[in-house]
Amino acid sequence: MKDTAADPSKLFIGPAGWSYEDWVGPVYPSSGRIDRLTYIARFFDCIELNSSFYRM
Repeated sequence: MKDTAADPSKLFIGPAGWSYEDWVGPVYPSSGRIDRLTYIARFFDCIELNSSFYRM
């Protein structure tokens, strides 16, 4: 059986959210409509999902 415990030496880097309007241009392309979560997930290991507390 494979050990499924997380590797404590692995470091995950990512932003605390993805739906910030002021990121259009500096982070997201300013032309066309994109799925922001899918776009930013290409560049980071993890993304904080804090919408359950702030935007539901």
